[in-house]
Amino acid sequence: MQQLSVFLTWFVALTVMTIGLLVSRRAGYRLPHGRTIALIWTGSALIGLALYLLR
Repeated sequence: MQQLSVFLTWFVALTVMTIGLLVSRRAGYRLPHGRTIALIWTGSALIGLALYLLR
């Protein structure tokens, strides 16, 4: 059960980041594609690590 809640939190955070990126892209704010992906994965990795340490 704990594992599921960690996964859900991580998934929600990732979804929020993706939506944020899409909205900023629509608004004309451009990031290099590679950097965007690196940013998403770094963020999700940090969130996952924090949740793992806090459980």
